[in-house]
Amino acid sequence: MTTVRWNGEWFEDITELLADGTVSVTLDTVLPLSEATEAHRLSEAKHARGKIILTPGDDESASN
Repeated sequence: MTTVRWNGEWFEDITELLADGTVSVTLDTVLPLSEATEAHRLSEAKHARGKIILTPGDDESASN
């Protein structure tokens, strides 16, 4: 079990690191929420090379 406590200072620090490029997030795939099954399959198959993002709605502009 993990407990996470919100700390505004940490959030500000992380935001700054993301903004200045010190820390980055690698995106693999962006899918509409309706394709959550596919996102889960990709995750379970360990084929993703970054984060898998689900967007709300069925936005046809979501791309892989």
